[in-house]
Amino acid sequence: MCCRKVILLLFFVFSFLGEAAATHIVGGEIFYQCTGGNNYLITLKVYRDCLNGEAPYDDPATISVYNSSGAWLMDLQVSLPGSTPVPPIINNPCLQYPPNICVEEAVYVAEAILPSIPGGYHLAYQRCCRNGTILNLSDPGNAGATYYCFIPEQSVVTCNSSPYYNDFPPIVLCAGDPLNFDHSATDPDGDVLVYELCEPFTGASALDPLPVRPTSLWAGIIPIQVRTL
Repeated sequence: MCCRKVILLLFFVFSFLGEAAATHIVGGEIFYQCTGGNNYLITLKVYRDCLNGEAPYDDPATISVYNSSGAWLMDLQVSLPGSTPVPPIINNPCLQYPPNICVEEAVYVAEAILPSIPGGYHLAYQRCCRNGTILNLSDPGNAGATYYCFIPEQSVVTCNSSPYYNDFPPIVLCAGDPLNFDHSATDPDGDVLVYELCEPFTGASALDPLPVRPTSLWAGIIPIQVRTL
């Protein structure tokens, strides 16, 4: 018997107030590549519910840069390059892809010159709010997201590039089907990668959905409250 019930999988790893505070964030990641010397190519991927989400992508998106003490150094204003739908991957021949699910991806890319400083650089992007269909968050409509990465000083690692995820998890699957997903990443430098489970970070809120920047590196970046299904 073919199963008909499907589950929407949400990927975590985050203007006008009435519009910007609405739910839309599904997930995202941020990573960087050293292109030589002090030159870096910074990539921010943001995934959005394009059917139930009520807010558009940021244009521009603001990636804030901090030093090791959490002091703000600069903002990278990155224009929206457009977005593309994330195609579903159907592994079960009985699965009929539901018409009421839509996820799209926007890939922001910025170039930055970051001379080596003691302690390196911290980069963060914050946005509220998360997709309202998320079931295991206490208050998804008031829970934003923070996407964060760290660039070490070059006296420790010369021209380092960060790892990035290889694949995007399936958007839907039949209820009862096992989820076997390779969540591995690739490091351009060939560094050894160590994996661990952690709580995703929140950031921003319905009252301040698109902050100019966090007041400090750690302001508002706390684990979200997850409830057991």
